[in-house]
Amino acid sequence: MAKLHGGKNRRGNRPSHHGDGSRAVQRKVCQSLEKIGVLEQLENGGRRISQDGQRDLDRIATAVVEAAKEAEEEEDEEEEVEEDEE
Repeated sequence: MAKLHGGKNRRGNRPSHHGDGSRAVQRKVCQSLEKIGVLEQLENGGRRISQDGQRDLDRIATAVVEAAKEAEEEEDEEEEVEEDEE
């Protein structure tokens, strides 16, 4: 994940290269998600999304999709009104 959240490493006169992001920040985020029950630790030291966390993520994703559909329908209605006025 550190490579994913990294960015440009500016090196003065030399060409820029990719620099990894801070692992400490990501570790703290994972620890916070564990405290609220979204992640759980595995026996081998890794982490995964807990059942409660997956349920919450699914609920949020459904709400986002429904909101996007409503916004799209409103745009379509506005376009129809503009076409009728012409």
